[in-house]
Amino acid sequence: MSNPEVLLLDEPTSGLDPVMQEVFINFVKGEKDKGKTVLLSSHIFSEVEALCDRIAIIKDGKIVSVVKAEEVKHFKRKTFDITFSDEKSFDGFRHTGFEIKSEDKAKFMLSVCAENPQCDKLIKTLVNFNVAHFVEHNQTLEDYFMNFYKSDKSFGGIADGKRN
Repeated sequence: MSNPEVLLLDEPTSGLDPVMQEVFINFVKGEKDKGKTVLLSSHIFSEVEALCDRIAIIKDGKIVSVVKAEEVKHFKRKTFDITFSDEKSFDGFRHTGFEIKSEDKAKFMLSVCAENPQCDKLIKTLVNFNVAHFVEHNQTLEDYFMNFYKSDKSFGGIADGKRN
C-alpha cells in the first residue's frame, strides 16, 4: 500500500481473530499519530471507541447524530440498578414516575433510566425507601446507537440543520 493521507476503512477487523484485531487497531492508532485522517465504518463499538475522535450515527442514509468520542463516557442518560430491602419499598418506588427499564419482583430489583438532571431527584426520592443495593451504569456507545434504531422516530439529518 502507498502512504495515503486519508484511510477509508469499512468494517476493517471483520473476520480477524482478537489478536489480529488488536494489532490492526494499534496500527491505525499509529497512522493517526502520524497525522493521517481515518474514516471508519463499523458496527463493532469497541473498535469505534478505540479509534475514533468523532462518531457519526447514520440512519436511512442520513447522519442523525455526531458526538465526540470523549463525550461517550459522559453521556447524560444513565441506568441504575436498585434493589430494595422489602416489597413495600419496591412497590412504592414503582409509582414515583421514573422510567423503569426492567424489574425483578422476586428480587425487589428495578433498573431505572434517568437523564443527568433527574439523577439528583432520583437520589432524593430514594431516601424515602429502604434500599439494599444501588449500582449506576453509564450509557454506552451501543446504547446511544440503538436509541436511533429501536425507535420508529424519524430523525432529521444534520444537513437539515437538526442535530439529535
